[in-house]
Amino acid sequence: MPNSAALVLALTAHFIGDYYLQWQSLADKKKRHLPTLLLHALLYALPFGLTALFVALPWWVWLALVGSHLLIDLIKWLIERRSNPAPDQVFLIDQLLHLLIIALLFAFIPQAVYKPAFTALKADFWRWLLVFALIGKPANVSFKMLFQRFSLGIKDLESSPVEQTSTPTRAEPKPGAGAWIGILERIFVVIFSAASQYAAFGLLMTAKSVARYEKISKDPAFAEYYLIGTLYSVLFALLAYLLVFQVIWPLPAVAKAAPIMLALPTP
Repeated sequence: MPNSAALVLALTAHFIGDYYLQWQSLADKKKRHLPTLLLHALLYALPFGLTALFVALPWWVWLALVGSHLLIDLIKWLIERRSNPAPDQVFLIDQLLHLLIIALLFAFIPQAVYKPAFTALKADFWRWLLVFALIGKPANVSFKMLFQRFSLGIKDLESSPVEQTSTPTRAEPKPGAGAWIGILERIFVVIFSAASQYAAFGLLMTAKSVARYEKISKDPAFAEYYLIGTLYSVLFALLAYLLVFQVIWPLPAVAKAAPIMLALPTP
């Protein structure tokens, strides 16, 4: 793709600014207060400011990247105040528009000039930086937004009367543990993908199934939700790896060695 290296940096800056620099209380508050939305836009611009240290681009490119993000968020803010759209549809359209604008900008602007600070680091560093930025919080948030409706009806087995009687001292799951399990799972998926060990995905799914066997066997709704989450997590990590390393910034092709033909004298 044109400007592949600069596009990787821009996408990394987008995911850092839109996910890692946006905590839950900020995301909830910006739906009601315009100043909070402007604060989000300011925080979103910070990683793009750092990106400018590595890539020399016209000032209007950075303004278009940050300004288009603010414009889309403002339109979404107005729509959500006047109506009650489905959260999953709003999230999906919002992210697709952000990514489409970034891709179009770097497809049509002149070739970016990389500064010495950029060329000092190997290309693989920037690829892996984007992959790990993708498989962390963006994967967790997108799953929650797109599949939260499937969590309805799941029994809280830890607080059921039967289990409280039989195991009164049983430890309850810690908040956020499931999110970290998903992140670690996706890290292993991309490592296995880089090593072309795709069969090892089954080991991850088996290990998770053993740990959650009790809840899976007692709650069919949880079993379905667990299966959706696991398959989504594995697919997300695999596609993130392939997208970065095969589509956006492909690895250089290695020419196969030509066979050596030996001319032997005929007897």
